Amino acid sequence: MAKLLSVLRRTLAPDRIQSDPEVLAAYAQDRALFETAGRAAMVTPRSTEEVVAAVEADVPKR
Repeated sequence: MAKLLSVLRRTLAPDRIQSDPEVLAAYAQDRALFETAGRAAMVTPRSTEEVVAAVEADVPKR
């Protein structure tokens, strides 16, 4: 997970990446109360290019 976060930080603007544990906890659950998940970071892309960069950060290079 640390590697992914490092790639995201190199790829996206700092204001697009949130890793504060309190903020992540607020977003960790939706209305499906039975479903929870841990997260290392959350991204908020604002363009198609940023979405692509975030997805490609998690795709292994061949």
